[in-house]
Parts: sequence; C-alpha cells; structure tokens
Amino acid sequence: MEWQKSGMALKQLKRMLWGLEALRVFRDKLAKAIDALDLAHTKVTGRVRMREPIQHKDMRRTAQRITDEFEKRYGHVQNTLSSIQQRIEEGTKLEEGVRNPPVFFMPCLVSWFILTN
Repeated sequence: MEWQKSGMALKQLKRMLWGLEALRVFRDKLAKAIDALDLAHTKVTGRVRMREPIQHKDMRRTAQRITDEFEKRYGHVQNTLSSIQQRIEEGTKLEEGVRNPPVFFMPCLVSWFILTN
C-alpha cells in the first residue's frame, strides 16, 4: 500500500514539474508578445501625435479612445504576466523543497529506503 502511495506522489510531482515548465514557456512567449505590443504602441502613438494638428476633432477623439482601450488591455496582459511569474516562483520553491528536503527529514528517507530494499 505504501509503495502505491509513493508511486502516486511521484506521478503528481512529475505532473507538477511539467506544468511548471509549461508555465515558463508560456511566460517567455507572453513576454515577447508584450515587447512587440510595446513597440507597436510606441510607433502608433508617435504617428498619431505627429498628425494631430491636421486631424479632425472626431478623429482625435477616436484615436484617444483607441489608445485608452489599448492601454487598458495592455495592463491586463501585464497583470497576467506578473501573475504567471508569481506562480512560477511558487512552483520553483516547491521544486527546490522536493530536491533539497530538510535535514530532519533525511533520516526518515534513509530508514524508508533501507526498509523497502
């Protein structure tokens, strides 16, 4: 019975580590997307400001609404990225805890290993 429990725990640990790696990959891709959005935003706002004096006031209002909406959504994406980063840090701490068990836990592991083999 104990052996089955440890096998299930190992399976869960593997699943957790794969999930952590998937989060890291997603974070990297999201960070690249944010960089691309940042560059696009800079270019668009620069062009809008450059042409502002010759634009009709309705066009300026529309441009401002689009810029505001973009900034709002951009903020949501940045919040998502920081949330993912926090989860990765939590997972990394768990991973480190599994790889480096506390010293008081080591004699129990040694005893378990001796008894099971």
